[in-house]
Amino acid sequence: MTEPVNTEIARYYYVARTVHVERQSEYRPGWLFYSRTRADFDEDLAIRTPGVKRASAWAVGRFVVRHGVRVLEMPEPLAVPVWPHAVIVHSRVLVHNILRPRSARIRIVTYAIENLSPEAKFRGRLPLPGWAARAIVSLFGGFLLRTTDRVVFGTQAALDTYLEALPSAMKRPGLETELVWALPMRGNDLGTEVRPPTVVFLGTFEERKGIHHLLRAWPRIVSVLPDARLILMGKAGDIDVVREFARTRPEVTLLEDPPRARIFEVLRESKSLVLFSQPTPVWKEQVGLPILEALSQGCEIVSSDETGIADWLAEAGHQVVAQGADDEELAEAILRSLRSQRTPAEIVAGLPVEDTRKTADDAMFAA
Repeated sequence: MTEPVNTEIARYYYVARTVHVERQSEYRPGWLFYSRTRADFDEDLAIRTPGVKRASAWAVGRFVVRHGVRVLEMPEPLAVPVWPHAVIVHSRVLVHNILRPRSARIRIVTYAIENLSPEAKFRGRLPLPGWAARAIVSLFGGFLLRTTDRVVFGTQAALDTYLEALPSAMKRPGLETELVWALPMRGNDLGTEVRPPTVVFLGTFEERKGIHHLLRAWPRIVSVLPDARLILMGKAGDIDVVREFARTRPEVTLLEDPPRARIFEVLRESKSLVLFSQPTPVWKEQVGLPILEALSQGCEIVSSDETGIADWLAEAGHQVVAQGADDEELAEAILRSLRSQRTPAEIVAGLPVEDTRKTADDAMFAA
């Protein structure tokens, strides 16, 4: 592993995915630490990228206080599953800062998109009374937020969630906050022709991502539009169900765990992306990376109202369906997206010229 150009910046994501490593070349240079990986993680890319290192939370805390890191990005304070690891790092930095002059202190910054009540998330995991769940959230979430210097929110829903869950910590003097909507950079040279009726699903093949709803809705879609095609891209989850569905339907193509280049190639040729996310007691779609990637490539989006950018999608002319809607309602929304006469160029016209996650990164590490 080679050192990054700038060793005063560090990021700790705990659970890393390929896109985090890819962004190393676009963001301000610095260290990237992670403890676990998602199913899509590219180990070879991580090895080739300067400054990327697998480490425990304890090792990250020790590293940043010993190697001159000045600004550290941490997982957001309401990332409940990460609390045991985040508390370790925050505590180590807090002790360091107490013992050092202000000019030598480490700033902790974070990007926040959590839009599910932490109390509800906690009670979904443990049979706790409401007062106990609120006390735990206040103790751990409050500590992490109070030891954070700057928060950049990716959605209004996330900002509202923090104001409701940790009102006193959010009002702490000295806490810097900013809202930068989580939107992708518009793609280039996407064409001015309406694309053929190809639908794409991208993600893990699990219930919470809405794959079963899509498979049940598909016969209705193809009965109305016989030339419609469906491309399923992903892995894991109920892969056997997806394989059987694709095997029995000639208009359906399954691409298991395709490389990133192939994913974007398919998105650039598809009319609509469907990500009909469904909540669980401990999870709610924060934004949905497939939505952002498909938007950037000029696709119509069919989403549930669970995503944190649901209001933006609806205002931009995409199809937002209530998460409790039945399969027929989903099918009708998909049909509307396929019948849309918007071109890819028209779809991306309302997107920013820079990926706002990069904008958020710049805001976090601004002096």
